[in-house]
Amino acid sequence: MTSQEEAASGLAKQTSRRRVARDPTPRFKAAEREVLAAAERMVPREHLARKVRKLVKRFDLTRMEAGSSALGQRGYAPREVLALWVPPVSA
Repeated sequence: MTSQEEAASGLAKQTSRRRVARDPTPRFKAAEREVLAAAERMVPREHLARKVRKLVKRFDLTRMEAGSSALGQRGYAPREVLALWVPPVSA
């Protein structure tokens, strides 16, 4: 093997990337504690928003969450998005 061939093979080894298996668990944006605490103080106890949140917590969304990708930016949790959509649909 000539020195040029050795250099080319060394360069090929350096530039080729090995795919690394990633954790397939979906990643969602974390809820901001300050915002949640402010919402708890501002929303009355009998408000529809509290009832919707309580209802959505009972849903089994594991299949929907499992279908989410772990790649890219963190997305919103399906449970939180569903809690936003239920009140307009129910009205």
